[in-house]
Amino acid sequence: MEHGISRIGVVGGGLMGSGIAALAVYRGIAVTVREETPELADRAYHAIEKVFGDLLQKGKIDNLTYLQCMGLLEVTTDMRDLRGANLAVEAVSERLDIKEKIFAELDALLAPNAIIASNTSSLPIAQLAAATARPDRVLGMHFFNPPIRMDLVELVRGAETSKITMSIAEAFCREQLQRQTIRVTDRPGFIVNRLLIPYFNEAALAIELYDVDPHQIDAEAKAYGWPMGPFELLDFVGIDTTLWIAEFLNESCANRFFVPPLYRLLAEQGRMGARKTGTGFYTYPSRDSQHLEALLAKRYPHRNERMDAKHVFDRMMCALYVQAIEALEEEAASAADIELGAKNGIAFPGIGPLHAIDAMGHGKLLWMLRDMERTYGPRFAPPELLKRHSACEAPFFSE
Repeated sequence: MEHGISRIGVVGGGLMGSGIAALAVYRGIAVTVREETPELADRAYHAIEKVFGDLLQKGKIDNLTYLQCMGLLEVTTDMRDLRGANLAVEAVSERLDIKEKIFAELDALLAPNAIIASNTSSLPIAQLAAATARPDRVLGMHFFNPPIRMDLVELVRGAETSKITMSIAEAFCREQLQRQTIRVTDRPGFIVNRLLIPYFNEAALAIELYDVDPHQIDAEAKAYGWPMGPFELLDFVGIDTTLWIAEFLNESCANRFFVPPLYRLLAEQGRMGARKTGTGFYTYPSRDSQHLEALLAKRYPHRNERMDAKHVFDRMMCALYVQAIEALEEEAASAADIELGAKNGIAFPGIGPLHAIDAMGHGKLLWMLRDMERTYGPRFAPPELLKRHSACEAPFFSE
């Protein structure tokens, strides 16, 4: 692979798989997408075609570019058509058993030096690698939705992923796909979801337990600098997706990520989010919360205590800060990669959470966390690294 990745295979042509394929052909890389059935293959082809049709209509590409991109695309139902790929990216549903089966198939099919990657947002790379005879050539390659616009890829190093595999994947993403990358270790949630899910959880728990308007919490987040409020962002990500990741994190981390029952209630009601069903925490396009309030009043009739939206937002940010510090403490990623992941993965305002903690003062955060731990429980316990930095007044970043 001296001259880079010349052809990739993408297994799964859904939202993320088709998005990864669209990004690759846009950057001039031949792609074969494999789907289970002719109907799904046809849907994947048309989803990718629509991406370039929209770009053409908006004048962002010309007709020649449109034809070149579509000429680099192949969609198939036959896994054997992926044989010539230097890199295969699995992008199917977040079920470990399905992914393991695909990894075993790809391992038997691809050339010995080909790399196999998963677009999983949370599942352990080591378990996927164990389904192959090439664990050194396996890694996580977590793109963000939509891949053609989002600038970040999390590169997840499994226990046996080689340095050369990481280097090839990084060069591919940076030089060929023109995306920024962060390197993270194989821990639940990696970095981006590890930061985002606790932030979401505190928002959902607050409206489940207290009389507080979700619009006001969204307004607090946007006043701080977030481009979207937590409930708008939850609806964009999808309630079912958030529920799955939150439950996985909680199970993997000894119940440290408390999962709001409200996620499951909304999912059971078919309120999957803005793009999936048009309803989630809000009803779209008006972003109305009347149906949510009626649902909350029926299921949680004792939500009488008023809660200040600013206090809720502080809880959300503190939950995120705890995970940023613990990720650094555990060497899940470098301080710089934590900041880049937060900035480009979830649009964290400013430089990143560690810089924000330095700016607010470690002593202040330590006091806030101790107060919240007494009130809300051990998920707000101050990390040891924060205590050490506070004691010696050492910033996470020094100029």
